[in-house]
Amino acid sequence: MLEKLGPQRYEEIGFAKDIGFANRFAARYRFATSITQVELKGYTEDTHAGYTALARASFAYSAFDALLDLVGVPYKDASKILQKYPTARWLNQLRKHDPKQLFFEFVRQRVAGKHETANLEQFLKVQGCDITALARSVRHIFFHGELTPNAGGSLPQDVCRICDCLFSNLVEVMDTEFSARLAPFEEKRAATGAKWMDVDDDDF
Repeated sequence: MLEKLGPQRYEEIGFAKDIGFANRFAARYRFATSITQVELKGYTEDTHAGYTALARASFAYSAFDALLDLVGVPYKDASKILQKYPTARWLNQLRKHDPKQLFFEFVRQRVAGKHETANLEQFLKVQGCDITALARSVRHIFFHGELTPNAGGSLPQDVCRICDCLFSNLVEVMDTEFSARLAPFEEKRAATGAKWMDVDDDDF
């Protein structure tokens, strides 16, 4: 369906990139949302679940990062598209899952980016922050091998809840933002049929 769209129509539905970037996002999204468990040997059930949750949250952020690229929003400005979401409630849920701040303090001590550090510090001070910066930090530290289900003395069960929360929040944003941009295209296609897409398609 999207292959039929030219650059002008991409701009009309809110995409800043071409079909290649749309496909990249779609591939990352499908991969992240298809992970059910990571196959591991020699780990306890709780640790196994913790690693699966860390992987799901990390790959979900990779998909979200691809969506930001697709819609032309720098990752440091991600909060601009989150204004209509209940991010305060999401942040409170994360804090309930990390009551002693063991997990996010571990991440804060190891993340290097100024944007990520600033948002983690705000989070730990029970202030508002960009929740996607927290997910970005988790992905970075996990992919670099330092983040485990026992990070900073955390319980694997708490890490599961934290990462599942980040995962579901990111997926909700991705689903809503992508669908919202395609909605006008789908409505026009439904009203006029597929023929409208064939106009001026000789260049494709």
